[in-house]
Amino acid sequence: MGKFFDELMESVQQMDEIVRRERQPSREITADQSADPAPTTWKKPVNDTSDLEKPHHR
Repeated sequence: MGKFFDELMESVQQMDEIVRRERQPSREITADQSADPAPTTWKKPVNDTSDLEKPHHR
């Protein structure tokens, strides 16, 4: 098909082997569980116009 698709399918096969414990993962990531998982405030997306007034149509 294409190089990207072939690499993607190879990655999926490797993942399946890891899940079945037939292969060791090449790397592991650990997260600090004591850290705050989410910020307490969020910025609105740039394209959010929910607070703008709607035009008045006559």
